[in-house]
Amino acid sequence: MGITDRKQREKEEKRHLIIETAKKLFRENGFERVSLRNIADAIEYSPTMIYLYFKDKDELLHVLHIEGFRMLHTAFENAVANIQDAWQRLDVLGEAYLRFAIENPEYYELMFISSNPMKIYMTDEVWEEGLKSHSILENEVKNCIAHGYFKGLEYRTVAFMIWCFVHGLASLIIKDRLKMYEEVERPVLIANTHKQLLGFLQKL
Repeated sequence: MGITDRKQREKEEKRHLIIETAKKLFRENGFERVSLRNIADAIEYSPTMIYLYFKDKDELLHVLHIEGFRMLHTAFENAVANIQDAWQRLDVLGEAYLRFAIENPEYYELMFISSNPMKIYMTDEVWEEGLKSHSILENEVKNCIAHGYFKGLEYRTVAFMIWCFVHGLASLIIKDRLKMYEEVERPVLIANTHKQLLGFLQKL
């Protein structure tokens, strides 16, 4: 490996370390309470070194924002990959969305709750990654309509309605707003709520 290749690899490794450390600190302390200086201290870099890779914290959040949507898109594709039935595909898509939120709460908050990435760095790249994920939902709704579901309804309205409901449920979960229910009851309640929604929709 030449000197140029080695330097490029080292640069990529440092950038990866910054991102992974940022995710850990964001998860532990929240986005608002973490600065680039905190990240630098955690990995024993100088703040100046961090600024060689990221202009400011919003730029770092921007990178994580895009990464999160790519992860969600992959989760959606994997969820429906081996399923032919139109309604079942829509069902597992909702399950995949909730699972992503539960397993990646820091990403989910950044993607769908926090306003930080929307302030400055909302670029075509972010919209493209987000729209790719949302288009999977819209396409599955179209597929259901083609198989006789949602008669007389417009696909984008149905997709938006589903997203609103599942996003609300996901937000309650990751923001720890279900404590009025027993801990052992929550997974069943979440699953049943999702199934009940689909049951209502199936009758439309």
